[in-house]
Amino acid sequence: MATESINRPEGPAVYRVDVHQDYELLYWCGLFGCRPDELRHAVAKVGQIAEAVEQEILVGKAARRKKAQKERD
Repeated sequence: MATESINRPEGPAVYRVDVHQDYELLYWCGLFGCRPDELRHAVAKVGQIAEAVEQEILVGKAARRKKAQKERD
């Protein structure tokens, strides 16, 4: 039906990370498992789109893990 297609969203919802609101900062840090400074850095680097921020945080965590592993060896 035509009305059915009008009521459905066109694509996936885009979530934006707001690091200027304390409650949002706490929410996203809890969700991504990062510190506030890591979240702010990721947002400054890739923008506010949550998916891009999450990927940046994961890349940062992987790099820190790799560096720590090298230091242990």
